[in-house]
Amino acid sequence: MKIKEEIFILIGAYLEGTPLSDEEKKKLENWLSVSSSNRSIFEKCEDLFLSGQDLKFLDEVDIDEAWNKLENQIAEKSIPLRYKFLKYAAIILPILGISAFLFFSLGKMEESGANYSSLDSVYAGKAQAQLTLASGETINLGKINKIVTQTANLIIQSDSLGNLEYKSKGVIQAEYNSLYVPRAGEYKLILADGTKVWLNSDSKLRYPTAFTGKDRKVYLEGEAYFEVAKYKDKPFIVSSNNMDIQVLGTKFNISSYQDAKETELVLVEGSVSYIAGKYKGLLSPGEKVSYNIVKEELSIRKVDVEKYISWKKGIFTFNKIRLEDLGVRISRWYDVEVIFMNTSVKEQLFTGAIEKDKSLKFLIEILEATNSVSCESKENVLYIE
Repeated sequence: MKIKEEIFILIGAYLEGTPLSDEEKKKLENWLSVSSSNRSIFEKCEDLFLSGQDLKFLDEVDIDEAWNKLENQIAEKSIPLRYKFLKYAAIILPILGISAFLFFSLGKMEESGANYSSLDSVYAGKAQAQLTLASGETINLGKINKIVTQTANLIIQSDSLGNLEYKSKGVIQAEYNSLYVPRAGEYKLILADGTKVWLNSDSKLRYPTAFTGKDRKVYLEGEAYFEVAKYKDKPFIVSSNNMDIQVLGTKFNISSYQDAKETELVLVEGSVSYIAGKYKGLLSPGEKVSYNIVKEELSIRKVDVEKYISWKKGIFTFNKIRLEDLGVRISRWYDVEVIFMNTSVKEQLFTGAIEKDKSLKFLIEILEATNSVSCESKENVLYIE
């Protein structure tokens, strides 16, 4: 049975804070009391509304133009508009054509009867990592307060927030440790010099327990956000896949996965120098340098840095991302295999944002609601066509 459009109007008005008449309140309350399915739909609307507030920083998308198109779609169906939040409620907006999520998309979900039961056990990623000490000993980490290891001059300690911190005193012999964050994981590391590193899923950082040489060098595979502690006479160096970065004290994000075609460096604050293949140069705040490993080409452009560091704040941000590349992110964060049954759909572009703690089932429902793709799942495999 199709969800009545008038119910969405009442839900929208309620979420916006628009006063409802006694009759409207009763109608909404009666609808909610009919079934748990109705309550679930209402909660999905709340999720869309609350998550939608984070879309306002997507300034490269002409939200007003998109909204005008959406109003025209709704006008054709003679549906009155009493609230504004649909303007930001669409968590994922296809660049070509916009779906009216509350009126059409959630209705489509109910009508389709799509079965995502195999995704019920697929949860969003969490704080987890594996620490490998110089001795070869491995220690699994999560959100727990504990002293991982301790000597006279060094303490390695994890906490309940998903942080691993190195605290040293006096002179110690530097040894290399490595921290690996698996798929469906993320973790924060505080190095001995006070530098903070946020590691994304399927990423690894190799680093010394103390920086005793003329520089501070670490080795990265994957993606990480760095807030480098300032030491005037001791530069901080990140060596990654086909790009080396040198800084004194700054904030930046680097994505350098082994299976990716490009290595990307985005500077948030300060300055960095880089070497990538035959290229080298300096980057200014708000700039992104991309090095295409296959073509051996480099490009630099101004960007909104929030789109590239939002992942560490608990939000996935997509800016005209190819569906194939979105599939890679889904695969890493939810630890599922993504298979495209139709190669042409890989080139579809998406822009939007979604909170990272949302379930894969929720994300797939949103993707399906765009009317651009269809998804099926079996065990831990997601098929998209």
